Amino acid sequence: MKLGIVMLLAMLPILAQKAPQSYWGNTRSDGRSWCGYSDSTAFHAAADTLSSSETARVTYSDGVMTELIDQVTPESGDWIVIDRYTPTSARFQVRRTILLAQEQLQVVQQGVLDGTTRPVLRTTSVTTSRGKKAKLGQADVPDVPVRNRLSQFGFLRLVERMRSQNLSRLCQ
Repeated sequence: MKLGIVMLLAMLPILAQKAPQSYWGNTRSDGRSWCGYSDSTAFHAAADTLSSSETARVTYSDGVMTELIDQVTPESGDWIVIDRYTPTSARFQVRRTILLAQEQLQVVQQGVLDGTTRPVLRTTSVTTSRGKKAKLGQADVPDVPVRNRLSQFGFLRLVERMRSQNLSRLCQ
């Protein structure tokens, strides 16, 4: 009996944890303002009717951001840049994946974001669309800036407002 109580007490912190909460968003037609959603189905339904150049998803666990994914796609569809920000102590790890449609290449770059300087992204792999090692060669990599100051990212400011007001959808 005592063992069962001890095990239950040990599990209380685990039971008290909330499930991760994600928010999805896309830029509006002006390219500057965002719409945010706390429901992925509502987000995908809206995304299907819009041609947004940028989408994002942020996930929180126990009230703390655990991941931010930001995707930029030009109207031409020639490339896609996907940045994944993951917090570590006082910094963020940045993993950028660049998909080059015409060259059929995937370029992976990584760096550390400390909020003070523009991070240097180091190329860690270049592969073909079939997963074989390749070289970047003469391919042009799009110049999409890394979000160095996440607190100034419009989508995250929108999500903070959604969280504080318990909103399922917000555009601003």
